[in-house]
Amino acid sequence: MSADESQVLVAAPVTGQPAPRLLLTARPGARFTAPTWSHDGTLWVVETKKDESSLWVRKRGKPPVRAAHWGLGGREVLAFRVARDGVRAAVIARVDGRPQVQVGRIVQSSGGAVDVGSFLPVSSELQDAVDLAWRDYGTLAVLGRAKRDSQTLPFLMPISGSAITSLGVGSLGEPRTIAAAPGAPILIGTRSSGKDQVCRQRSPSNSYSAWICPTPAKDPSYPG
Repeated sequence: MSADESQVLVAAPVTGQPAPRLLLTARPGARFTAPTWSHDGTLWVVETKKDESSLWVRKRGKPPVRAAHWGLGGREVLAFRVARDGVRAAVIARVDGRPQVQVGRIVQSSGGAVDVGSFLPVSSELQDAVDLAWRDYGTLAVLGRAKRDSQTLPFLMPISGSAITSLGVGSLGEPRTIAAAPGAPILIGTRSSGKDQVCRQRSPSNSYSAWICPTPAKDPSYPG
């Protein structure tokens, strides 16, 4: 992603390789959500602006195309993540002026057309959601603010609609991004005292373990 989120680029994972290649450029006034990948290597990214969005899909070795059907075309989308099973997607969409976590289904026809829709809200406990990731098959890790809190914090959110669970203790500065994977510690990309850093729980097996921030970096991610 370019720094202003207006371009999606392809680059080699190591230094010394050819310069990044431009893949997508957003229309004026629009930006892209952080890219996400399904298990078959397909790249998914949402181009969005106020009250409007489009889903771009790039299958391995092919150029990106817009999804044949996208159920949130009339919404601003703040985050989009494909589940590891490749048949569900989680989003943060702006509804009535507030960010809302929703989950929808992905259907791919035999001809290659992609239908992503039937989005439904997951929980009413969390407001002002900032970012999300799939923790496991039935749970999202979400950065947001519970109604009882005054700051953005990480939570586990079951997609079944069960109660959310807060994660960790201690200061996280200004949390911006979250990464999660089954059996792995949740990672938070945050900014504190003017510096970007990645935080993780000292003891991942304990939901109330303290957060430690040993890595000067930003936007952590786990492979799909």
